[in-house]
Formats: sequence, C-alpha cells, structure tokens
Amino acid sequence: MTRILLVRHGETEWNHRKLIQGHTDTQLSQKGRIQARQLARGLAGQDISCIYCSDLLRAQETADIIGSFLGLAIQTTPLLREMKFGKWEGLSLSQVEEYYPVEYRAYFEDPVHARPPGGESFGDVARRCHGFLRWVIQHHSGDKVLLVAHGGAVKAIVCVVLGLDLSYRYRLVLDNTAVSELEFQGEEGRLIRWNDTSHLSSACSQ
Repeated sequence: MTRILLVRHGETEWNHRKLIQGHTDTQLSQKGRIQARQLARGLAGQDISCIYCSDLLRAQETADIIGSFLGLAIQTTPLLREMKFGKWEGLSLSQVEEYYPVEYRAYFEDPVHARPPGGESFGDVARRCHGFLRWVIQHHSGDKVLLVAHGGAVKAIVCVVLGLDLSYRYRLVLDNTAVSELEFQGEEGRLIRWNDTSHLSSACSQ
C-alpha cells in the first residue's frame, strides 16, 4: 500500500493580499515560515520516505523547512507547479474582472478548458500533476511520500483520483500547509484525509 501526503505551501504575502500567484516566484511570509515549522513538527514520526516539491520558491521553502526537520533531502519538479495564470498574475480577482472582462467571463463559464491570457488551463494542470503522481506511485510502491505543492495542484490531483469533474475544485477548501492524504492499492486511490491543519496554533490558523 502506498500513501501520498499532499501539502499546500505556507502563506505568502500575496496569499494574504489575495493576489493571483500562478508561476510568479513569491516567497513565504513570516507567518508562512512559522506554519511550515509547525507542519514539520506535526509530520515527525510519520515514516515519510521522501519529499518531492514544486520548483517554485514558496513550495521549496516549505519543503526545505520540513526536510531539514525530518532529515530528508527534497527533490524539485516543475510538474507540481501551480496553474500558470499569465497576465493575470499579480492581480486580484476584482482587477482581473475589470481589466479582462471577456476572458474573465470565459474562464468562469468553462473553468476546466479556458486559459487566461498567456496562461494554461486547469485541464493542463491536472494532466501534468496526475502524470507525476502516477510516476511516484510506480517508483515508490509501499512507501509514504510527501508532495509539497500548491492549492490548484493538490485539488487537481484529488479530483482526478476521485473521478470528480475538475470544476468541483471550487467546492474544495484548502488552507496553507494543510495536509491531505491519499491511499493507493496499485493505481486505485482513495482520499483518507483532507485539509488537515491540526498542526497549526490558533494564531497561525486565523
């Protein structure tokens, strides 16, 4: 049996300001680093065999803090990146609606296939993230593996594994440094934990 722990990176200043990050390389805020340290302590003793993470800085910082605490090296991959939002990165949703009204409307009418200007579709994200997940399952059979990624990437993986329409991601709440867990028998997976933030102090969960 293979177990996959899915972790969203710690908070960034752009998270706090509700700006679209995508592939923009933002770093963790002070709060985000505290969240990552609390998560690392929460993962102690869970017999994690290896850590893979997105190559974007906010995910790498989160994974580095966890890896240092657990004594594990991290391996980075662009396949676990957040969705690329192109020209929308650095904007709030209200700004996107104001500056790109046609594209904004198209995106919410077809949230799986529509692409922001210069960006990718959520279907693209799901294909690359799930492809990497399948590789991990094949190469780490029987292990417990930690993947540190982004909200969009984690939701894409879970939707594909559970056979949910990708548009359902908007019904899934996922907080910074939340832990979710998938259990696999072969390539057949089930979700056994979702959005677990029990490792966070009340000050960091607000």
